[in-house]
Amino acid sequence: MSRSGAQTVTSTPAISSSRLNLESTFLGVEGVIGSRSGVVSGVTPSKSPRPGAHRPKKLIIDQLRLIEDNVRTTCGELVFECVVVGNGRPSPALFVEASERCTIDSEELRGEIIRRMKQFHSRRFIHEQITTEHIVVVERGTLPRTATKGNVRRQAVEDQYKELLDSIYGAVPKS
Repeated sequence: MSRSGAQTVTSTPAISSSRLNLESTFLGVEGVIGSRSGVVSGVTPSKSPRPGAHRPKKLIIDQLRLIEDNVRTTCGELVFECVVVGNGRPSPALFVEASERCTIDSEELRGEIIRRMKQFHSRRFIHEQITTEHIVVVERGTLPRTATKGNVRRQAVEDQYKELLDSIYGAVPKS
């Protein structure tokens, strides 16, 4: 106790999950907290020396949404709707519906999306990046949507385009 009667408490501060940078973790890299070990708020540390250096197992939905939001922000006049899929795959794939204002063909659209996302991808590990081969341009209105709000259904896209995804990834089976 100090002279004023108040106790001085010293403890190691708890690390909250809010400190985890979701942008640096992706595709199943559930979080690494420096050199500390143990589980914090459902976060498991990596056994590799570099966070995210191991092969991903599950996609983190928040990370998929970050990619989608970046595409909508940087390519808004070219893209009507987009969805990122690839659960259990080595890297994500982007499905894009071109907007009415888009006057370029699908090959040029894929290249333009990659060009505009270059800065965004520069902060990502290689397995987190979308390459030109992993962009699929589909006709407007062909992505499966919910009946009420019209949101694109990620799992339905994976199911509908399973054969195409298998061919993109070289027939790597979905885990």
